[in-house]
Amino acid sequence: MQMAMTLLETAIQRGQWLMLQNCHLLVKWLFELEKEIEKLVKPHPDFRLWLTTEPTNSFPIGILQQSLKVKILNELSRTTLITTIALSNFSKSLCNVI
Repeated sequence: MQMAMTLLETAIQRGQWLMLQNCHLLVKWLFELEKEIEKLVKPHPDFRLWLTTEPTNSFPIGILQQSLKVKILNELSRTTLITTIALSNFSKSLCNVI
C-alpha cells in the first residue's frame, strides 16, 4: 500500500487524477487513506481521486462523506461503487465528469 500512498502524494502535488480500483479487497487500508485525505490542507486544484469497490458494509463513511460524487454502476449483475474525492476547496464545476 506504500505504492498507492506514493502515487497519491504525487497526484496531490501535480494535480493528477488517480484511480484506485478494487478497494473492497483492502478495506482496512482504506481507513489509512481516509486519514490522509482528512489531513489535506491545500491540494492542487486539478487533483482528483477515483475509487472503485464492490459493495461492502466496512467502507469508511468518512471517504463517502468527503466525496463530491458517488455513483453506483450495475454491469453484468455486478455492482461497482465509484466515488470521486474532492475537498471543500476544490472547484466543484470541474468534477462534473461522471
